[in-house]
Parts: sequence; structure tokens; C-alpha cells
Amino acid sequence: MKKLFFISLAILSSWTTYSQTMPTLLEDISAPYMDIIRIRPDYIAGLRNGNLDVRMAPVNSLGTVAATIPISSIPVMGARLEHKANTVYAISSDITVIDVSAPESPVLTATIALPEQSLSTHIWNDLLLVSCDNNHTYIYDISTPNLPLLTDSADMLMSNIVRKNNKLYTHKNIGYKMYSWQLSTNTPYLTLKDSLTLYNSVATLSFTIANEQLIAKTLDTLYRFDLNAPDDFHLLTKEDLPEYAYNAYIVAIDTNYIGYAKYNSFSMSYGSMGNSFTDTFHLGYVDYYIGYGKLDNCIFYGDVTSTYLIGFEGSTGIEIEPNETTTSIYPNPTKDYLHIQTDQSQKYAYKLTDMHGRVLQSVILDPSKKTIDLQTLPTGIYFLQLQNEKTHLTKKIVKY
Repeated sequence: MKKLFFISLAILSSWTTYSQTMPTLLEDISAPYMDIIRIRPDYIAGLRNGNLDVRMAPVNSLGTVAATIPISSIPVMGARLEHKANTVYAISSDITVIDVSAPESPVLTATIALPEQSLSTHIWNDLLLVSCDNNHTYIYDISTPNLPLLTDSADMLMSNIVRKNNKLYTHKNIGYKMYSWQLSTNTPYLTLKDSLTLYNSVATLSFTIANEQLIAKTLDTLYRFDLNAPDDFHLLTKEDLPEYAYNAYIVAIDTNYIGYAKYNSFSMSYGSMGNSFTDTFHLGYVDYYIGYGKLDNCIFYGDVTSTYLIGFEGSTGIEIEPNETTTSIYPNPTKDYLHIQTDQSQKYAYKLTDMHGRVLQSVILDPSKKTIDLQTLPTGIYFLQLQNEKTHLTKKIVKY
């Protein structure tokens, strides 16, 4: 177990409530993961050298290994995971497709060779974007098993990809220039909308999306942009970074809890916007990092020997975003009924569980049925899962 250092207290996030506001080391496991994603409310997938592990893991936990499937093309670092419905995509020099409909019996279903090593990836609707070392970005159709290539865009290197609705934000590997793109399900799929140069220098820009903000980091400065503004790069604040954040990549739990991953350290600043660096959490010395990212309401950091989970003791909230559909569940909190509004015509598999994972209700929900009766349940916190071929949505429900 590595040593843990921290100082002082944090200011509560304006949108999420934790029972303890100071981040802490929740878990330290002897498995070096370069990427981790949640595939179901009770399962995650972790990618390590030569293997994909499916782990039974409740919210904000790394859990225990339930199944392992070898993937020979996965290197020591640099590979990524994407997920849609019952399929996981492990992407490095190949795209490896794994069926996880039975999480404890994953099946490798296809392998598609890439022209070069991938740098960044993203899924939107039925499109898989893969940007590679050869300065090309490839878009594949994941609605069919063999993943046909839809387009090959030359001179379009995307070293970082984040998305808000159908707007994509990227940057190239060299320089501080950011780009915004409009996504479409039809050709040309990507249309350049705007660009912004934050600093005229040769260096790596890192950015992420948290809540309604695009948060970008240069060497020594943090920029926050309003994603609800009419223009794509509407600056909210510009903040000087502390020295521990120099040459680090950023990942955020939310707008007030921002992590900085470096080759042998991980730090997190927290506080109100514009004053984010008054309180700081630091992991002790770690080995060379191989991956980092957000998992539920936590951040994972993987080095060559271990994976660490940093979060908040007692935190249980989780939302898994639906894949480009509009689904509303209200009122929440509720005292009797939940109403569901969706733009889909397909049926949902509907499941309601309690805090301990016990299934309380599990039925096939017809889209014409818009109400769920909770009158017989005691007050407390529950998790509602809606799933079909297009959507995997989990929502925390409060009954009072």
C-alpha cells in the first residue's frame, strides 16, 4: 500500500453531495489497469497487458475479478476501452470486439486491424472514432459485427476527444490549438465548426468535460469554458496552476474536483470554481503510470504494478449516460410514482435494486407504459436500470 498524503478540507460541489467532502484513497489493488469502464451497474471492465478483466464491482469500487479474456494485441500501455450496450471494444493496434452480454463469460467476437497504433477513441451512436499515429482518424460502423470502415480522414490527428451531445472537442498532439466539430450520422460525419489557440507553443494540451464545462489545461494554466454558451469556446475563468500540476494530464470528478496524472504521481485539487487549488490531495510515490480516468464518482490511476481508486467514502451516486437518446425520469426524489419519458419506440428491460444490489422489481417495460409504482417501497435510495439495444441508463432514485 502506498502512502497517502492530504491537507485541509474541500468546498462541496454544487451538483453532487458526498458524505465526506475530502477525497481519499478508497482502494489499492495489485492489478495494473490502463483503462477501466463500467459496463453494468454491478460490473466493470479493466484492460491490462494482454488481458481484459471483467470485475464484479458495486458503485465506486474496483471489486473482484469475475472473468478474464486474453487479448494478445494489448500493449503495456496506450490502449483504450469503449463500450456500447453488451459490447466492449479494446483498441490499440487492433480493435478487439468482446461480447459481455454474460459478464462472467465474455466472448471475443472479432478483431479488426488498424493501420497504426491508436491515440484516442470515442463512440457516438453507431460510430466508433479512432485517431491513429499516422495522422488519420477512422470512423467505423459498429451497428454491424464486422465494423465496416465508413471514412478515413487524413491530416486529422485527434490526441484528445471529448463530447457534449453531438459536439466533439479535440486537439492535435502538438500545440495548444483546440477544435470543435459537429457530429452527424451521415457523411461527412465530422464538420469543423471552430478552433481556439490557447498558447502558441509546442506542448501537449489536456482537457476534459465535467458538468456543463469544458476544462482545458496548458503547462501552467487551467481554462474553463461554458458548454451552454452560443459560441463553442466561451471562457468562464482562467486560473494559474500550482507547480504539482505542471506537465500533467487532467481528469475531473466534477468541476470542483480535478485530478492531475503525471508519470510518477497523482494529485487532486478541490474547491470552488476560480479557487480550486486551496485544498489538495496527493497520492504518495507511485511507479510509472499507464492509465487514468473517471469511474463512477471516482478517479482511477494505474501504474505498472497497481491501480488506485480515489474518491469519497460513502459516495453511492452513479449515472450511466444513455447513448444519444432522450430519456427523462421524474420526479426524483419521489414519494409514490416515477414517470419515464423517452424518444425510443423499443421496449426496455427495467430493473430496480436497493443499496445492497437486491433486485426489487424486474420486468420488460413497454414504451407506452410511462409510470412505475413505488408506493409499497420504504423510504430510501434505489437504483433504476433501463436497458435495450440503444440505451443503458442507470439512475439513482430517492424515495421519501
